[in-house]
Amino acid sequence: MQKLNPILTNKKNIGLTVFLIILLILPFLITTKYYVHLLAVVFIYAIAAHGQNLITGYTGQFSFGHAGFLALGAYGYSLAAVNAHLGFFGSVIAGSLLAALVGTFLGIPALRMKGPYLGLATAGFGEIIRIVINNWEPVTSGPRGIHNIPKPEIFGHTLSSNYELYYLM
Repeated sequence: MQKLNPILTNKKNIGLTVFLIILLILPFLITTKYYVHLLAVVFIYAIAAHGQNLITGYTGQFSFGHAGFLALGAYGYSLAAVNAHLGFFGSVIAGSLLAALVGTFLGIPALRMKGPYLGLATAGFGEIIRIVINNWEPVTSGPRGIHNIPKPEIFGHTLSSNYELYYLM
């Protein structure tokens, strides 16, 4: 009798495979475009939650500054796309580098902090980022935000529908 592949017989892998198949066909089952858009936003927040899990789950440290890093990446992407016209991939890299650079400068002194002090420092960082974004109107347009951000374009194809953005996320 032929043995089955151990990857396919592992219950965890089977569950993950079924979950991924459901995620692939889910937009075709949902008829409202708004709900597909909400699912794409859920994926964005899932990425942010995964980053929080890396810090809290693996190190046991509390970091409350993830919203600030998410904002830095989003504003870095938006400013690179609108002002520098870098395109999708260039803007993603620019936003990621901005968040990583600021994270490095925050992380160097934060490495010495433990317990509630790290949480307080990162909460303060998140608040500083919020205040800067709201008050630096010539760059961020303040509470109005950045307008006319181009849709992502990948290999000459503009992702304009909610379904395409869902699969991008």
